[in-house]
Amino acid sequence: LIFSVLLGLIFSEIFNANSIEYIPYIMSGLTVWSFISNQLLDSINIGQSYSGFIKNTNISIYFLVLVNLIRNFINFLIVAPVLMILLYNSGQNIDFLGFIHGSTILLIYLYLTSYIFAVIGLRFKDFKNAISTIFMVVPFATPIMWKPDLLKNRPVFLDWNPANSLINLIKSPL
Repeated sequence: LIFSVLLGLIFSEIFNANSIEYIPYIMSGLTVWSFISNQLLDSINIGQSYSGFIKNTNISIYFLVLVNLIRNFINFLIVAPVLMILLYNSGQNIDFLGFIHGSTILLIYLYLTSYIFAVIGLRFKDFKNAISTIFMVVPFATPIMWKPDLLKNRPVFLDWNPANSLINLIKSPL
C-alpha cells in the first residue's frame, strides 16, 4: 500500500499527471499484478512445500493448487476495499458486477495456469528462478506504472501482452 502510494507520487511527477488520478491507477495495477505473480510463483513451490503432506496422504495436487489460490485471493481481497475507497474518492465509477466477472475469469485462468506451473515446478527445480526473472520485467512492459495513452505509437507488444489482458480483467471495471 505504501509502496503503491510512493510510486504513484513519484510517477505522477515524472509523467506530469494529476496525483489524485494517478495513485489509484498505479495502485490498482500493482495490486492485481502482485496477486497474479504471487499466485503463479507460489504454485511452482507447491510440490516442495507440501512434499511430506503429499507423500503421507492421498491428496491431489489439484486441491493444493486450489488452497493456494484461495489463500492468495483472500490476501487480494484484503487490499481491494482500500483500493475501491481510493478509486471512489478520486471520482471514478466502479463497476462491481464487472469486477466480479473479471475476478471469476481471472481465478479460473490462474487455477489452470497454476496447475501447469506446479507440474513444471515439480520436474524442473530452476523453473521458479526463470519465471521470477520474467515477472520482474513484466511490470515495466505492461501499463501498470504508466498509462498507454502516454505512448505516441501504440506498440504491438501492448496488444499481445497477456499480463496486460489479465490485469485489465479486474482493473477495467475499477
